Amino acid sequence: MSHFLSCKIADFLVRQQQIPEQEWEICQYGYDTLIYSMEQTFLLLILGALLHQMTGTLLHIASYFFIRRYTGGYHASTRLGCTIMTLFTYLLSIGFGNALTYFPHFYIVIGFLQIVYYVLIYQYAPVEHPNKPLTMDQIKRNRRNIFILSILFTIVVLLCSLHSINAASTLTCSLMSIAVLTIHSEHRSQSHS
Repeated sequence: MSHFLSCKIADFLVRQQQIPEQEWEICQYGYDTLIYSMEQTFLLLILGALLHQMTGTLLHIASYFFIRRYTGGYHASTRLGCTIMTLFTYLLSIGFGNALTYFPHFYIVIGFLQIVYYVLIYQYAPVEHPNKPLTMDQIKRNRRNIFILSILFTIVVLLCSLHSINAASTLTCSLMSIAVLTIHSEHRSQSHS
């Protein structure tokens, strides 16, 4: 659907002389990416509504939107693979988040997972894409952004834990899934070199 719509939008913009014809491909790709991201977000929101997990879903989406853009990490080779991985990480975050609420020492477990998250992110992020290497300045900037955002999300976890341990644990699991995808990507790139 995203490909069809993005082609129509790019065609329209060329016909309206809003973009030159030689920029059609770039425009189409940009809109395709945007529409596909919106489709993924709506899919997660629908699942969140069906599972009665809207707060956890919004926190999951926010953590991926803000942090994953700087960490890099595993990317599926197809759209279907990406959708499956998105659903898998979401359902794991919601499922493990719910399970964590039954742990007797909830705050110790959340604290431990937060520490593991920071260690993994420090060790592996940002992950460079083989086709788009990062400069040292970009790596430093991404690391700084990752840690600033991670601290903000840790504060959100703490604030959530005052009102909803389910939301706090789901967000913690979402952060852990970002770290795991970063590790997976790093090991995958090392095995291909």
